[in-house]
Amino acid sequence: MNGHCGSRSPGRPADDNTRSAVADLAGEPVAGVPTCLSVNSHGPALVRDFLQHYLGCIQIKDRDGFLDRKRNKAFWDEQAEIELSKLMADNGITSKDEVSPEMRQKAEEQVESSIKSLAVSIEAQYKRTQVLRKALSRGSADNLVACVDKSRGKWKASPEYTAGLEKVRRWKGCASVAPAGHHESDLEYGRRHVQDIVKGFRGDNAIEEKIADYDLERDVNAYLIQYTRKPDAVDQANHLEAQHLPLRPIDEELDDDRFKGKFPDQRVSVSLLLETARSRDPHNERNILSKAVCDKKDPTRLRYIHIPSNNMEWIETAIAGYYNDGIPPLSPNHIQSPVKTKTRMLLRPEFWRGQQHGLRSGIVHARYMRPLCERVSTEVHTMEDSPSNIVMFMPYMHWETDRMRNTVSKMIEEESEKHRKTQLKLASDAKKGRIRERKDLGGNGKQLKHLEENPDDPSNMAIIRNAMSKSSRPMPIRTLSGSVRYVVRRKKNGICVAENGRLEVEPPLGQYLIDAARLYEGMSTFRDQQMLERYLYNDPPLHPRRTLDQSHYWTLKTTKARDRDQVVYRGTNINLEFAHRLEEVPLAPPQGSTTMKVVQDAMKELLEGVRSPVAGDATPDPLATHPNKQCQIHKEEKGSSTWGLNRKQKCKKCLLSWQWRGHSPDTDENGCDHCTSEIKKVSKLIMVDQLWMWILDEQTIITSFPRRYGYNKYDLHGIHRSIRNRLRNARKNQIRSVYDLALIILDECSNTFFDRTKTHDSQPQVTDIFSEAIGNVTNKHTISFQHVWHWTQKASGIYRSKSKHMETSDLHVPLLDIHPEGKLQREVKDILDELDIMLSITRRQRELIRRFCKHVENILDPKGRWRNGSDGAPRARQDDGDESDSQDDETAPQAEVDQNGSGAESQETTESPEKSGKTKRDQKKKAKKRDQKKRAKKRDQTRKKKQLDWFHMQSQDLLCEVSDRIDELEGLRDGARSTAQSVNDLLQLKQQQASVVQAWESVNQAAEAVRQGRAIMIFTIVTIVFLPLSFMSSVFGMNNSNFGSNQWSVEQQLQLMFPVSAGIIVISVVFAFYDFLRAIIWSAYTYIVTWIAVRTGIYSVWLEHSENWKSLSLKQKAEKEVLKLKDEVRKARRKRKAQQMAKKRAEEEEGEDPSAATAPVAAKEKRWWWPWPWSTKDVDEETGKRSPPQGQALRVSTGDGARTRDHSQGQNGMAAGPTGGMGRGTGSAR
Repeated sequence: MNGHCGSRSPGRPADDNTRSAVADLAGEPVAGVPTCLSVNSHGPALVRDFLQHYLGCIQIKDRDGFLDRKRNKAFWDEQAEIELSKLMADNGITSKDEVSPEMRQKAEEQVESSIKSLAVSIEAQYKRTQVLRKALSRGSADNLVACVDKSRGKWKASPEYTAGLEKVRRWKGCASVAPAGHHESDLEYGRRHVQDIVKGFRGDNAIEEKIADYDLERDVNAYLIQYTRKPDAVDQANHLEAQHLPLRPIDEELDDDRFKGKFPDQRVSVSLLLETARSRDPHNERNILSKAVCDKKDPTRLRYIHIPSNNMEWIETAIAGYYNDGIPPLSPNHIQSPVKTKTRMLLRPEFWRGQQHGLRSGIVHARYMRPLCERVSTEVHTMEDSPSNIVMFMPYMHWETDRMRNTVSKMIEEESEKHRKTQLKLASDAKKGRIRERKDLGGNGKQLKHLEENPDDPSNMAIIRNAMSKSSRPMPIRTLSGSVRYVVRRKKNGICVAENGRLEVEPPLGQYLIDAARLYEGMSTFRDQQMLERYLYNDPPLHPRRTLDQSHYWTLKTTKARDRDQVVYRGTNINLEFAHRLEEVPLAPPQGSTTMKVVQDAMKELLEGVRSPVAGDATPDPLATHPNKQCQIHKEEKGSSTWGLNRKQKCKKCLLSWQWRGHSPDTDENGCDHCTSEIKKVSKLIMVDQLWMWILDEQTIITSFPRRYGYNKYDLHGIHRSIRNRLRNARKNQIRSVYDLALIILDECSNTFFDRTKTHDSQPQVTDIFSEAIGNVTNKHTISFQHVWHWTQKASGIYRSKSKHMETSDLHVPLLDIHPEGKLQREVKDILDELDIMLSITRRQRELIRRFCKHVENILDPKGRWRNGSDGAPRARQDDGDESDSQDDETAPQAEVDQNGSGAESQETTESPEKSGKTKRDQKKKAKKRDQKKRAKKRDQTRKKKQLDWFHMQSQDLLCEVSDRIDELEGLRDGARSTAQSVNDLLQLKQQQASVVQAWESVNQAAEAVRQGRAIMIFTIVTIVFLPLSFMSSVFGMNNSNFGSNQWSVEQQLQLMFPVSAGIIVISVVFAFYDFLRAIIWSAYTYIVTWIAVRTGIYSVWLEHSENWKSLSLKQKAEKEVLKLKDEVRKARRKRKAQQMAKKRAEEEEGEDPSAATAPVAAKEKRWWWPWPWSTKDVDEETGKRSPPQGQALRVSTGDGARTRDHSQGQNGMAAGPTGGMGRGTGSAR
C-alpha cells in the first residue's frame, strides 16, 4: 500500500485544490499534482473516485477511521468546503460572508450523504470479492484461490518474511505491524466500521453474513440518472410552478437497499432492475423501470437508464418493464400474430430483431445492429401523427488492451466450439430419434438405407465428418502459459512452468505475487466469461465487442493476424528494434589497465595456452575481475602448470559477463528511463462498439453499450464514466430536455479519440499515433530516396565515364531489391485502410446524428412553425402561428358561447331570473377553464419553443464537431495518400533506374557482341579462304597410286588446288550474302522433298500416327497410367478402412442392444447387407442365397430394426478379405 493521503496544509486554501482537480479532470498538466494510486499525499480535491482512494491509496491501518467524521476531521472538512464552493457557484455567491447557515447545513448533509454512499460501495466491493473468490475456488481445474493461499503460507513460513517483519516494525517504531486487537480470522480491517455505518441507516438486515453464490445479473450494475422539475420547499414558498423550474439532479433515497451511490453514479443491479419487470405486476411499487410508477411519484422526472452490455434479452425485458405489459414473443419464427402491446410495437422486427446482422453466417463478430435512427409509434390501435419515441443504433470507436482482447477471444472460441458440438449432438439425437420412429416402415421388403450404413459409399457421413474435423481444426493459440513456456526454459535458474500455466519461481514472495496477479486477472475476467457462457448463443444473443478489422471484414472467420497489424497496436507495443537486450560481453578492463585491446589479447593468449602470467605482467588476473570471487577452478589451478590451458571449456565467466546493451554503470545503478518506459507499454487496439438508444415518451432514455473487458467501475476511460463526468460538471439549466441529454451521450460516444482533454497515459492518442506512423513512413521514404539517389549518381558516373572497364555489378542488388520499398508500401496501405474504415464509421455517425436532430425537431415542432428556413434564417411572423392556433382553438368554444348566449337571450322572457343567473355563472366558469387551458397551452408551446432553440444550437455545435473530426481524419488520409504516392514514385524510379542500368548493360553487351562479330567475321573469312586449300592439300597428301607417285610437280598441284578453292570460296560467299539465290535453292529443295514424301506415301503415314507420336501425348498417357495405378491403391485402402469401420460399428451395436440377438426374425424379411461386392463362391448351392464371408461381421435387417451378428468362426483362424484373398484375423475387427 502507498503512504497515507494527508489532508491539505492549513495555509493552503481550498480553491487551489479545486483548481488542481479541475485541471486534472480536464487533462491540463499541473506540475507536481498527485492523484489517486500515487505515492504522494493528496486531499479530497484530487480524489477521482473515493472507493478507489479507500482501497488503493490509504494504508490498511488507517481505514478504520477514514469514514469517521471526527477522527478524520481535516479530510472531511476540506470536502465540506468543496461542496460549499459548489453551492456558492450554483447560487452566484462570490463571498463566504454571504453564505447562509442553511447553505452550510446543506453542504454538511451532502458530506454525510457521501460518507454513507461510500460505505455502501465499500461493503458491496468486499462482498463482490468474497463471492468471486468463492466462485473461483470451486469448479475450476486451475484453482487460483488455492494457489494464492498455498504461496502465501509458504511466504509467511519463510525466514525472509520474519526478517522483513522485524525491519518493518523497527521502521514504524511499533511492536506489531498489524493493528491492535486485529486477527487474521477477523473481517478486513476497517470493514466492521463500514458495516456499522450501513446498518445505521439501512438496518441490521442490510448486511448479509453468508457469502452468496455468484449471480451474473446481480454482479452487473445498471446506472440510473434522474432529473426533476418538482418544486421543493423553497420553490413552493415562492409559488413557482414546475414548468418554470429548470431540471435539477435527484437521487433515490439511500435508505432503499436497492440503490448504491449518488448522482450521477447511482446504480442498481441488473437483477433488481429486471426482477420486477419479469413479474408482470403493474401495481408493483418497487418496479424501477415502470413509467406508471414513476409518473405517480413525480410526473416531471426525467430518467436515464444505462445497461452496460449489448444484451438483447436484457433490453427486451427492460422495455417490457417500462410499459408493464410483459415480454411479447419477438422471434420472427412465430407465424401467428401476437397480441399487440406497446412493447411489441416498439420492438417490431423492422426496428429490432430484423435489423440484426450476421445470424446466418454463424460468425460471432459478424453480429451487429444495422445503423438506424427512426421514430416509432407505440400506439396499438391508432396511428400517431407525430410519434415521440426514437430508436437509434450507432457504431462508435473505442479501444481495448490486446491482452484482454485475446483472453476474451479465446473464451469466445471455446464457447463457439461448445455450441457447435452441442448443435451437432442435438441434430444427431434428433436424426436417431426419427430413425427409431420409422424403423417399422418399409416398402416392398426393402429397408431404408442411410449413409452411415454404407461405409463404401464415397459420400459416407463418417468419412465426411472425419475430413471436416481435420480441416476445421482450430489453429493452436499461444496462451499465457504457452508464451511463458516458449520464452522461459523449464527449470532453468529456478524457474519452471506448470501444466496449468502457473509460473513457478523459487522466491516465496515472488511466487505469492505471481499467484495474486493470476487471481486478480481471473477475478477481472470472470464476469465476462459468465456473460459469454450464458448469453453468447442465447435467443436473442449477446453482441460482443469487435475489433476495427472485425467490424469491416466481418466475412473473415478470423482476423487475428490483421488485429496484430493495427497501427495503434504497433504504436503502443514495445519496439524490439530499439529495445535494450541482455548480452554476453567481455569483462571491462580493471582499474589501471591498458586499453581493452591489450586485455583481450592477453585473455586470448591465456585461453590458447601460449604463455603463463608472470610477476609484473600487465595482463590482469582473471580472478580479480571474475563475477564470482570464489571461483574453485581458478583456486585449484592457479600456479600450476595447467594454468591458462583449456580455460575456455572450464570457466567462461572469467572472460564474459552479462550486460544490458546501451547501459552505462550509472544507468544500471539508477535505472534506465528507456527500459522503464518500454516496460510500461501495454499493447492496445481499436474496437468498434455499438450504441443502442431508445427515447421513450420524451421523459426516459434507455441506452446500452459495452464497457471495457475486465473493468467493474474503475475504468477512467469508459464512455459512461465520461458521460457521468459531464453531467456532474454540467452548468445550471444546461440540461433542458431529454434530447439535450441524448446529445451529450452521442457526443461522448463519438469523440473518444478526438477529445484532447483526455490525456491519460493508458488511453491511446489515436490521431497522434497515426500521424507518427505516417511520419515514420515518410522518413523511411526519404532515406530510401537518398539511397536511390546515391545509386543513381553512381550509375551516372559509370555512364559518363570514358573508361571501357567500368563494372555495374554492385548496382544490381540494391536496384533490383524492392523489399524495403515494398515494406513501406504495405505499411502505408495498412494506414490508409484503417483510416478509410474510421472515416466510414465517423461519416455514418454524422448521418445518424443529422437524422436524430431532424426527428427531434419534428417532435418538438410538428407543424414547422419555429424551425429555420433553408437559408438558416428564422421564418417570418413566428408568433402569428401561435395566435392563429390559439384563435382556431377558441373558435369552437366561442361559437358554443355565442350559441348559448343567443339562446339565453331568446329565453330571457320565458325563463325565471334564477335560471338566468345560474346559466351566466356556468358560462363564466367555462370561460375561465378555457382561459386556463389557453394559458397552459401557450406556456407549453413557449417551453417547447425554448427547448427547440436550445436543442438546435447544441445539435449544430455537435454536427460541426463531427465534421471537424471527419476533416481531421481526411487530413491524415491525404497525408497517407501523399506518402503512398511518394513510395510508389520511388518504387517506379528504382525500377526505372534498374531498367536503365540493364539497358545500358545490354547496349554494352550489344557493342561487345558487334566487336566480337567483327573478329569472328575475320576468322570466318580466313577460314573460308584456307579451308578449301587445307582440304585440297589433304587430298593431295593422301598416300595412293594417283597422288603418291610423286610425279606431279608443284605447279600442277597449285593449278588444280587454287581454281577449286576459288570456286568453293565464291560459291560460299554468294550463298552467304545473296538472299535471292538462297531462296531459290531452298524453294527447290522444299518442293522436291515434299513431292517425294507425298508420292511415296510417307506423309500419309505421318498424318495417321502424328498425334500418338508427339512427345506431349506420350507424357499424358504415362501420367494417366500412373494416376490409374494410384487410384487403385487408394480404393483398396478406403475399402479396408470401410470394412474396419463396419466391424467396429457392428460390435458397438451388439453392445448397445443385447436384446437384438434374441428378437424374433421372420425368415422372409431377413436380408444380408454387406459393404463390398459378393463373390460367386459365397452363394449357397442348396438355397441359392448368398452367405457372408467367414470371420466377418454381418448386418441383419429385419422389420423391427437393424441388428448385427458376428458369424466369425474361430478365434485365431484365417479370415477371408473383401476381395477373396486371405488375411490375418483374430476373429474380431482390426
